[in-house]
Amino acid sequence: FFFLMIRRPPRSTQSRSSAASDVYKRQHYKNTVVVKIINRFGQEGGFDLFLQRLLDTQKWCSIDFVSNFMLALENINSYLFKGFVQAFVPKLRDAVYQNIMKSPDANIRNFSQEKIQNVVSGLEELLKRIYS
Repeated sequence: FFFLMIRRPPRSTQSRSSAASDVYKRQHYKNTVVVKIINRFGQEGGFDLFLQRLLDTQKWCSIDFVSNFMLALENINSYLFKGFVQAFVPKLRDAVYQNIMKSPDANIRNFSQEKIQNVVSGLEELLKRIYS
């Protein structure tokens, strides 16, 4: 036999301020977790590894790799400390430029407008943090 338990709604609905408070608490917890993950990634050298990978001319990064990395950075941009962004982004910009502009023909064939736009958009958002 299977028993299905149907959750009934609460007998009294929450007040607006109580519901808003619950949303704020969940959002705050989510933000705290994201910050901890980003900090751990940085402490383990994750950002430096990405830079090294972008600069490795023996094994070029695919445009998919560069595009996805830039999308990820764009999404976590607001969580990054401005000091980190000021130190990291100029190096990242140079590494991305080298990887794209000096890519071998086999890599360039996979470039698309959408992927290049992802890279440009990600860099623009990060650069805004430096100069704002």
